[in-house]
Amino acid sequence: MRMKQKSNFIIKSILYSVFVLIILLVISMNQLNTVILKKQEYQDYIKEWASNEIGVLFEYENIRFRLSIPGPEIIFYDVDLSVLNPEKNLIKADEIIIGFDIFDSIINKNASIDRFVVKNSNFLSSYADRQGFYIQGLTLEEFINVFRLPTRENDIEIIGYDIAVNHSQLDTKKDMSFEIEELKLSSLEIISGKLKKIGGDFSFLNISNSDYQVNKSIDLKGRLNYTNNANGWDLEVEDFYTQTETDRRPLSSFKIHSGKGIGENINAIVINATFLSLDDLGYFITWMPEKYDALYSQYQPSGTVSNFSIDLSLLQQDVINYNFVSRFSNISLNIDSKKIYFSGLTGQVHANSNGGNIEINSNNLHLGLSEYYSNVLNFSDANGTFFWENINENINILTDRFSLSNAFFESQSSIKINYSEEMQLPFADVQTDWNISDIKAAMKFLPIRKMNPTLFSWFNKSFLSGKAINGKTLLRGELSNFPFDKDNGLFYSETHISDMTLNYSEKWPDIFIKDIDLIVDGMHLYSNKNQFSITGNIVNDGRMDIFDLRNPVLILHAPSQGSLGAIHTFIKNSPISDFFGGYEKNIELKGELSLDFDFFYPIMDKNSYEFFVNLKINDSSLEINNFKPPITKINGLIAVSRDYISSNSLTAKFLNQPIKISLSQNQEVNDPYIFVADIKGKAKKEDLARNFELFNEKNIYGIMDYFASLNFPSMNSVQHRPFKVTIESNLKGIGTDLPLPFKKSVELEKSLTTTIEFSNNDRVKSVGNFGEDVRWNFNFFVTESGWVFDHGAITLGENNYPSAESRGLHIRGKTNKINYDNWMQLTSEEVKRFNIFDHIRSVDLHINDFSFYDQSLVDHRFVIDRGANEWLIEAYGSQLDGLISIPYDFLGDDPLMLNMQSFKISNPITNLGKKTITPDSLPSITVKINDFSISDRNFGSLRADFKRSNDGLRASDIEIIGENFKMNGNAGWVIDELGNGSSHSFVKAKIISNNVEETMEALGYQPLINSKDMNIDIDVKWTGGPSGEFLSDLTGEIKVEFGNGQLNEINPGAGRVFGLMSLVALPRRLSLDFSDVFEKGFGFDEIKASFRLENGSAYTCNLSLKGPAADIGIVGNADLKDQNYNQVALVSTNVGSTLPIVGAVVAGPQAAAALLLFSQIFKKPLKEMGQVYYNIDGLFVDPSVEISNTEQFTLVSDRSGCLYESL
Repeated sequence: MRMKQKSNFIIKSILYSVFVLIILLVISMNQLNTVILKKQEYQDYIKEWASNEIGVLFEYENIRFRLSIPGPEIIFYDVDLSVLNPEKNLIKADEIIIGFDIFDSIINKNASIDRFVVKNSNFLSSYADRQGFYIQGLTLEEFINVFRLPTRENDIEIIGYDIAVNHSQLDTKKDMSFEIEELKLSSLEIISGKLKKIGGDFSFLNISNSDYQVNKSIDLKGRLNYTNNANGWDLEVEDFYTQTETDRRPLSSFKIHSGKGIGENINAIVINATFLSLDDLGYFITWMPEKYDALYSQYQPSGTVSNFSIDLSLLQQDVINYNFVSRFSNISLNIDSKKIYFSGLTGQVHANSNGGNIEINSNNLHLGLSEYYSNVLNFSDANGTFFWENINENINILTDRFSLSNAFFESQSSIKINYSEEMQLPFADVQTDWNISDIKAAMKFLPIRKMNPTLFSWFNKSFLSGKAINGKTLLRGELSNFPFDKDNGLFYSETHISDMTLNYSEKWPDIFIKDIDLIVDGMHLYSNKNQFSITGNIVNDGRMDIFDLRNPVLILHAPSQGSLGAIHTFIKNSPISDFFGGYEKNIELKGELSLDFDFFYPIMDKNSYEFFVNLKINDSSLEINNFKPPITKINGLIAVSRDYISSNSLTAKFLNQPIKISLSQNQEVNDPYIFVADIKGKAKKEDLARNFELFNEKNIYGIMDYFASLNFPSMNSVQHRPFKVTIESNLKGIGTDLPLPFKKSVELEKSLTTTIEFSNNDRVKSVGNFGEDVRWNFNFFVTESGWVFDHGAITLGENNYPSAESRGLHIRGKTNKINYDNWMQLTSEEVKRFNIFDHIRSVDLHINDFSFYDQSLVDHRFVIDRGANEWLIEAYGSQLDGLISIPYDFLGDDPLMLNMQSFKISNPITNLGKKTITPDSLPSITVKINDFSISDRNFGSLRADFKRSNDGLRASDIEIIGENFKMNGNAGWVIDELGNGSSHSFVKAKIISNNVEETMEALGYQPLINSKDMNIDIDVKWTGGPSGEFLSDLTGEIKVEFGNGQLNEINPGAGRVFGLMSLVALPRRLSLDFSDVFEKGFGFDEIKASFRLENGSAYTCNLSLKGPAADIGIVGNADLKDQNYNQVALVSTNVGSTLPIVGAVVAGPQAAAALLLFSQIFKKPLKEMGQVYYNIDGLFVDPSVEISNTEQFTLVSDRSGCLYESL
């Protein structure tokens, strides 16, 4: 109890003493601050004391004392530490704190420095490869020896958030910089100038090395302990980690233990680390010796290692023992001068001096083998374990299962490798099972830098798609003997490939392989078990061979069954198209065939290929685009190679008739056509009509032989030519009913030659001849609907004319006869089908005999051109001479114009009114003819201006001027007002003449009236248009008046007779009956008459002749269409004469009517005269004049309406 009380008393006493001591120290510190701050000599003393204790010169601005838990402290502010020899500034700091151990000071009666603290300082650090670190220009050893610190352990602490360390190499160009956040030394022991022990915490910020990473830095933090003793040294770093701007490494520990052997040399090193990032080494490589810097630059390590342990022993011996264990992740290294590169390697390794194993388990492995590949090989999975062992300087490496895979490739391999120093290359025994899902992508596995570039390019371009399964590769032998030509090793690979596209040559179509077993045996690549197609032609078990991949020649043998359409595609996409000049694209083939295709392709000299194609065609057809009809029922054999094309027993049908076809190559050296297909056959008229629009079955008949050739140009010819079809025939056996010059009898031989050239896809040219009289040269555009005529010429006769280049059809030349009416008699379908008039651009044609509308022109030339708005027709000849202008648009404002020097037609144009022409469909017509005649009727000049109106044509001032007569009037052709679509023509005119005899002769009549005065008034119309058949419909009125003159006798057969003047038929009869009266001729004072025209008959009741010897009156009608009379004449003499007794009997009512009518005609009573009656009947040219009577006179008068008019 007393002991316990005594102990409590002692403890309390000590505590009270300590407490009192602390209070006294605090009071002392305050007193010291007060005294020292006021006394400069005390500050100088303290400065001298500090300089002696530490061994450097102290310069400061201020000082103060304080009491801290470790003990009393002196704080210096704005301190400069320096040495005199050599004069150098060591440290410049905001604060330096010197601490004392209070108990040690009391016990030993000495102010012993216990702590040395530097705050907010900066100094210059540098590094030299040979001398090591420099601080403020001093070596690390010199810098430590400057300070006379005690040899026992002391706490030295460097604290500062703005401590900057600038590191620049003294003798290298590598720069490094960092900032010190914290550098706190917990222990430091230096004996005889050598570092024996150091420990503390460190924190370095923004460590950068511009040669490693530009504009990037790393932070380094941890706790360091280092000891050095007689047995070796130990370095231990704990709670160590690095941190970049984007990543903080895990906490790690790092331990290195070295052991000395005999002497002072290190003989063993043990290194252990929990985690290391190889990527961070680059920031510190500047501090490493130069040889390690070079190694780092060479290998460029990256990745992380963990659980790292390496035990090195016998370091001073020739052979070092080692034991190494580590895990690694995403390791990257460049090995053997960058020949081997890998990244993403993950796994673990255990190795020692006798062998080891490495277990690989990577999911993002990148492998670069620069001697073999230009690109890095990427694998999404690499898995397996490799074992190795060193036995008597032999290295054995093996694995029984190593797998590699990526998106398109997977493999499993067993590998055995043996290597000794005697070998050039190792001995390998490899078996790999593999699959490829994308053959095109797998081409990057080909060792481009070990292959011939041409061969590599062929593989890369040829294998476009496909997948390979169940692949197996065997390699056994010393690699220096590869490819084992002397049976000193084995290299064998096989696989099954499906759905592959093989572009074996850029000039040939791709092969689409459904299935193929592909084998590589040494350098021999081949397949004889397969199924593939070439443009749709199916091949089963064809042959593919490359006998030596070092000098590769691809050999294909492909027998197949297919369609002609598939073969056509094959031809179009292969050099075989050279035989067709590229125009095989215009050919469509249908049908079935068998094909043998042999191909020899030296890959190293791709233009020296050879091919042989044999086709057996069965019941197939061929059609040239836009050319009908097709060739059908093709049967026979065709052989094609690079140098020739031929056929055997090749037959077909064309135009529904059998033909023979012969294929051959053109042997002419300079001929631009390389290949010719000759065809012999027959053609019937119905087949020609059915298949060619040019022919109408109505116009041709019979059967003919022909010869045709299809000429295909060479693609390699300097003078490129179009695809050409030539057809020849003598046309014997075929006849045509076409108008001249195309009319031909069956027996007549007449050469037909035509050439059709297909210049390109949209141009066709046809040149040919029909006998010696007709030649043509046509050019067409090809459209989806067929051929569209562009330009060309038809030449008649033997003269040569330059080709026509302007658009449209140009007709020129000279021909014997053309009948326009016959051409127009062709059905309107032909005109519509060929658009003949739409195509004609110009005509320059000399025609010996030209017929149109029953007219005949002899020896005339016609020049026709298309104007801007009209056809311009120039006629040169004795009958037509002048210009005719016909507008394109009849409903427009431009007139149809005839400006002719002469217009002489053989007879009136007939049937024009029966055509589909209507008067309101015609344009205005302007006529100016200087010499106008119809047959022998010479009218002289003609001027007329027909104006177009809504209902037709009207001319108000028509003028005809002959040598002795003139006609003025108006005329027209108009639609009837009834609105039923009918029309009529009318003429109102007046004719005067001063020489009737010559006028009648000019107008084609016998000159039967000799007078100097004639007036005729015409007011007539008829149904329809102005055609030559209007007389039957003629109605209206005509008035005739002649001045004094004389009647001449009719001369039957001498010409036409002016039918209205039947008076001219009487003189001959009257000269017989009244010989005493008319002995000296039949003179007259005047002739007058009016005629009523009804349906082509001219009725008169007042045709009268007054003369000195007699008066004559005529009633009745003259039929103008049939040209005959039905009239009665009453003749009354003015002198005493004996009348014929029969004609002198006058009695009864008929006599009274006749006398009344006669008195109306002559305006005087009949009783003053003697009279006689005559019937005038028969044709105009030779009428019958016989004695009649009053009864007949009265009857004819009544029929003609004369009695009604006289009442």
